[in-house]
Amino acid sequence: MFAPAGRGEMGGEMSVVPRPPVLLTRPDYYGTLAAARLFGAQGFPVTMADPHRFAPASWSSHVTRRVRCPPLESTPELRSWLLDFGERHPGHVLYPTSDGLAWFFSTHAAELGRHFRMYSPPAEVLERLLDKARLYDLCALVGIDVPRSWYPEEAGDLDAIAREARFPLLIKQRTQALSLTFSKGMLVADPTQLEGAFARFDRSNPHGEAIACQCPDACRPMLQEYHPEVLDGTLLVGGFVTRAGELLAARASSKLLQKPRRLGIALCLEEAPLEDLSLIH
Repeated sequence: MFAPAGRGEMGGEMSVVPRPPVLLTRPDYYGTLAAARLFGAQGFPVTMADPHRFAPASWSSHVTRRVRCPPLESTPELRSWLLDFGERHPGHVLYPTSDGLAWFFSTHAAELGRHFRMYSPPAEVLERLLDKARLYDLCALVGIDVPRSWYPEEAGDLDAIAREARFPLLIKQRTQALSLTFSKGMLVADPTQLEGAFARFDRSNPHGEAIACQCPDACRPMLQEYHPEVLDGTLLVGGFVTRAGELLAARASSKLLQKPRRLGIALCLEEAPLEDLSLIH
């Protein structure tokens, strides 16, 4: 997408190839801090848009400029702000650092792309990936095993699930895109607790209005059999595929530590060998 950093020859003289500026948002998210460090270390000027003042990524030494913006939850206001910023400062790389930002940018890619440098799949593709029910269907098509999962639509469905499932059972969000809590879920020890726990989880974990209107089913909780062996380590695989379908980069890592211990956000990852590239290609 960009020329390598460094020097090139022009008329016998060496010249520095400039990096385009990058606009990052959501500085309270771990991925944003990682992106600021990565872009800054590679020589990209980083502008951080922050609705608050003290989010961790805003104060990274790699951030060269700080501006105020509406929060992601106020999607109409943020869209207007981005279009205004892009018109006044064209040419920034607009990079999503969370599921919600990736969905939001892809939904408005046509108008944002007039001012920003972007690389975004179509919104319908991201919706298939960010909704676990639809993602698991894709996994089945290519032979990737997933935990037994259920997607109840009404309270009566829970009784049948309770008779069939192996407990403890995990209640989790089908998508974390524009989640207002980013909850990793809750465990239910036995069938007698399921109905009440499911209702509490549903009430306590809403999503932003934009995705709730666009993808209402994905904003409902799901149920999944819990596998305690996850405590022994989880392998995470990621990669980058070009528009032509070419695998450009891939890596794997093992989760060594998460918080909370039984079900939480990764705090420590270690690089792991990547043996089967077909998993992500």
